[in-house]
Amino acid sequence: MRVEDLPEAKRPRVQTDNDCTGNLAIDTDDAKQEKISSPQVLLVDKYRPTKLSQVIGNAAKVTVIKEWLSNWRALAEGKQQSSKRRAKAILISGPPGVGKTTVARLVCYEFGYNLFEVNASDARNKTNSLVAEGLKNSLMNLVKEMVTNSAITVSETRKKMALIMDEVDGMSSGDRGGVSELIGIIKATKIPIICICNDKYAPKLKSLLTHCEECAFQRPMRPQLVKYITEIACKESIQITPEQVSELLETCEKDVRLTLNQLQLLAMKIKSHGLSSRTIKDTKGSPFINVERLFDHGNTSTLLVKERQAFADVDLMTLFIQENYLNMRPAIAANDHDRMRLIAAAACRISEADVMSKAVYVEQKWAMFPMAATLGTILPAAAVSGKREQLSAIPGDRNFHRFPALLGKSSTRTKVNRLCQELTCHYTCGKPCAASGKQLRLECFPLIRARSLREMMFTGKGGREQEGVESVVSFMIEYNLNREDWDTLHDLTLLHGKGPMFQSVASVLCSKVKSTFTRTLNRSARF
Repeated sequence: MRVEDLPEAKRPRVQTDNDCTGNLAIDTDDAKQEKISSPQVLLVDKYRPTKLSQVIGNAAKVTVIKEWLSNWRALAEGKQQSSKRRAKAILISGPPGVGKTTVARLVCYEFGYNLFEVNASDARNKTNSLVAEGLKNSLMNLVKEMVTNSAITVSETRKKMALIMDEVDGMSSGDRGGVSELIGIIKATKIPIICICNDKYAPKLKSLLTHCEECAFQRPMRPQLVKYITEIACKESIQITPEQVSELLETCEKDVRLTLNQLQLLAMKIKSHGLSSRTIKDTKGSPFINVERLFDHGNTSTLLVKERQAFADVDLMTLFIQENYLNMRPAIAANDHDRMRLIAAAACRISEADVMSKAVYVEQKWAMFPMAATLGTILPAAAVSGKREQLSAIPGDRNFHRFPALLGKSSTRTKVNRLCQELTCHYTCGKPCAASGKQLRLECFPLIRARSLREMMFTGKGGREQEGVESVVSFMIEYNLNREDWDTLHDLTLLHGKGPMFQSVASVLCSKVKSTFTRTLNRSARF
């Protein structure tokens, strides 16, 4: 569907007079009314950067975006070879209020692009006449058509276009208006697409990462922000000291947008009593984001802020630290010897935290809980804070903080114990047995597995594939075992090694023999 095919009331009006950022915005009557009725300009809008030199921090990331956009056409058309596997889209991630969207706009404006912006999390579920069914609505169809054209006609001139998809981590991964549809747009696009999110580790974005070049923004340094906010306060005649600015930044977690809003509220004397605990930004980031903050050597947050990050989910954060601290290169380590010394110090803190956690949960000494949490998260993370560097890098393995493997192994252990208990109950016919389930698994079940598999493996050769089935079925019935128990036997006793007895059932038995065995055993089973 083309723009000309849309009804007049539904056509998005594109401003031909660019605003300070040079982007083409969709102007609506509601937006105009809001501008007219606004009694005061927000500081966030008044001091929004109008050129890249005004952006605070992340200079290296800005360079990455500029290089990607400058080479986009050649890479997308295959005219230039590059080590980058992805070229058609870039994913800018980072915490709120660090300038991701502003930088994307300014870079596009610098290269002569006009912008078409879509809030990905909002466009899916609106029910009005313009946005009714996610990406099937008229506006999203316009996006699809636009990305398949290298330019758009505005005022009888051809304009280079770029698409900004904001808040893609708010999209659903399953419906038509979700990440899968966005990936399809990226594959077919003829214009640059800039995706923006807060949490790139969100599971729903895992498939999107394979189609985008990554660019992770970080919070600017505290001295830069203190200077920037102090200058704005001076221009606005707001009486605030650098110490108060630093405290305000700390409570807002270096979110520039939130800091400016709080500063404006203070200037309007809405909170004349000054800063309080209610000013603190109440956010609960994902464990991946919190562990990245704790391991960040440039994180100059106070102990109170780090405690809030660690206490978001203490037990899970402790496991995250334990899983990832070995793969950190401490910033203060001059050589490998210093690195191992700091890793050993972190390991000691984790061990002490484990001892104290036992006292907390077993002996109910809850007064020790804050110290146990600090020893298990903040102190070891501070000891090895720096850049992530794997001790044994696997080729092609992505270098990011891992989910605790202990949780997966614990789930597997619970499943194995349950299966072992069921198999033991059938094997002993529910009667008391001197041997425990673990002893049976180690001593008896391997022999039963070999007996229930050997004859079907070696007897049925040379066209006599089913001769061993009857013998195995008789053996299974004698020991009160059913078809599910046969599968459980092989899952519980499979060992690593070479030879037929160390291979999985699927690799040593043909499907015809297994089908005959299943039918015969089910027909002969007594339960």
